[in-house]
Amino acid sequence: MDRITLGDMEPTQITEYLGLLYKVIVSSASSAAIPTPTPPQYAMAEAVLARALVIELGGDPQNVQRYENIELHPFSATPADMCWATRVTLHAVGAMHDPYRDFILLPAITGTPQIEPIRGDKAGLRHQRPIPGNTR
Repeated sequence: MDRITLGDMEPTQITEYLGLLYKVIVSSASSAAIPTPTPPQYAMAEAVLARALVIELGGDPQNVQRYENIELHPFSATPADMCWATRVTLHAVGAMHDPYRDFILLPAITGTPQIEPIRGDKAGLRHQRPIPGNTR
């Protein structure tokens, strides 16, 4: 596994990393409950994630379809497809801002079950359009 030192990071990345580390230490030292998003907040976070995914995919309909197929049928996906989808997802989540990024990551970090969003559309990628000039 590659290791990244603080010297390899940009000042803004160091600030963000140390801020997150501080929150983790304070949280683990306190007995306060971890705040969880409400179903409407989680639904909004999923919408933000869907938009970030479309932006990460460059709005390309073929890539959106590929991602949706992998998401809906993960056990049928090849290892290469799973690797690709994981990279796309991690880049999209990394591009999200607080609190939405935290709402998406919280179930994975805490081991709590995923919050059911209000809407039934799981990914909603087809309904999202990238912001003009924001594609990579």
